Amino acid sequence: SRPTLLTHDGDHLEAEPIALPKTPLRLLVVDLGCDKDTPLMLKSLQRSFPHCEDDRGRCVHAWLGEENQRRVAEAVKAVRAGDAETLGALMT
Repeated sequence: SRPTLLTHDGDHLEAEPIALPKTPLRLLVVDLGCDKDTPLMLKSLQRSFPHCEDDRGRCVHAWLGEENQRRVAEAVKAVRAGDAETLGALMT
């Protein structure tokens, strides 16, 4: 399998393969077995889009916008470098 960076912006979707380092990058993904209410989570997010009216909404915009872009860029850089420690820190 090959990691791929998907970028979605409105009607535009871009897929960019991420080059892997020569040294294997091993990941362990764990399901914590916690219940979650996806419809409730989505309903809560929708309250902040397309416009937010309070501090909470502004935080949601920042985390799903600028902060998310920064973290994804750092994660891609870590994958390319084979830096599992940095990648793990970004995922916690």
